[in-house]
Amino acid sequence: MNKKITDLLYRSFDAELTEQERQTLHNAMSEDEQIAEQKQIEKLRKNISKNAIRTFKPFFAKRVIHEITRRQEAANNFLPALLWSFRRVVIIAATIIIYLVANNALRSGGLAPDDLFAMPEETLEETIELNILQSEDL
Repeated sequence: MNKKITDLLYRSFDAELTEQERQTLHNAMSEDEQIAEQKQIEKLRKNISKNAIRTFKPFFAKRVIHEITRRQEAANNFLPALLWSFRRVVIIAATIIIYLVANNALRSGGLAPDDLFAMPEETLEETIELNILQSEDL
């Protein structure tokens, strides 16, 4: 079967042919070989349509669009969810820091930064000694 007749045959399954195209196809289909090919194509299309019903359940396109939309929304909502989860961590960390600073202030009895952060006072001699030790190591 030539390409033009084959194209007409396939189009006849999916679309309405013009009168001239129908006549051309009918004349070409009069041969036994071409009728056998038409029946084979019809059988193949019926099998595909039966399997398509089992493969694609109702509302397949809507489900696909819904899933694509849901995944896009999930990607767009990732940053706010991440910030929300870290908000809890920040609140807990701030509470711990405030507790430690308050504890140090109560123990030392003063509000100087050295007291609040439990840093020992460095004397001039200790600082010079530390600098000398560091220069000797180099």
